[in-house]
Amino acid sequence: VDGAKALGINFEGPFLNRVGEGDVRYVPDPINLDDIQEFIDISENTITEMGLAPELPNGKQAIELLLKNNVVPAMAHTDSKSKEAFTAFDNGITVATHTCNVMTGIHHRNIGALGASLMDDRVYCELICDGLHVCNDMLKLVLKLKDHNKVMLISDSSRFVGFPSGYYDFGNYKVFDNASIQTMIYIMQKDSSDNNYSFNYAKLLEDKISKKQVNEF
Repeated sequence: VDGAKALGINFEGPFLNRVGEGDVRYVPDPINLDDIQEFIDISENTITEMGLAPELPNGKQAIELLLKNNVVPAMAHTDSKSKEAFTAFDNGITVATHTCNVMTGIHHRNIGALGASLMDDRVYCELICDGLHVCNDMLKLVLKLKDHNKVMLISDSSRFVGFPSGYYDFGNYKVFDNASIQTMIYIMQKDSSDNNYSFNYAKLLEDKISKKQVNEF
C-alpha cells in the first residue's frame, strides 16, 4: 500500500474520568489491568501510547504495565489535582493528552493537572492549535511556560473529517460536524529576532456554526 506508514497506535481510553468540556460525569470503573494487556496483545504490540486517568483505582499499576510493554503512558480526561498529577509523573507518565482540554485547570489554590503538566519538565504537552479547543492567549501562555521541545502540536479529527456539514451518529451522541471547522488551519511562525511566536489563523468559512448549533453540540 502506498502512503505514509503508521508508527503506532495512540490508544486514548477507555479508562477515563471525564468526558468533554460540557462536564459530562459518570462513575468510572477501576482500571482493568487484564484489559490493558489484552489490548496490547491483540494489537500485536502496535500500541505505542495509551491515555488514561491516573487517579483511577489501579492507576499506578496500569502505568507500570504499560511501561513494561514499552507503551508510553499518557494522562487523559483526568480529574487529577496537582498532587495526583505530580505523583503520576513520578510513576512514569510523560505525556499530557490534548493539554488544557478535558483536564483540571489552573486555580490559585490548586494548579490542577494543567498546571502540573506545564511545570514538570519531564512531561510532553500535546496541544490542539485550531483556535477552538484552546484560545490564542492560552496557546501563547503555554509556549511561554513550556520548553518548545516539550510541546507537540496535534489535531483533533474524527471519523467525519471531510464530510459535508450535518449531524452524524457518534456512539450514543449526535455530533454536528461543520465543514468550516474541519478546514480551519493554523500557521505557527517563529520570529528569529526575539524568539517570540505569533499565530495566524485562517478565518472560518462563511457558513460559521450558529449559536444554536453550538448549544446543541
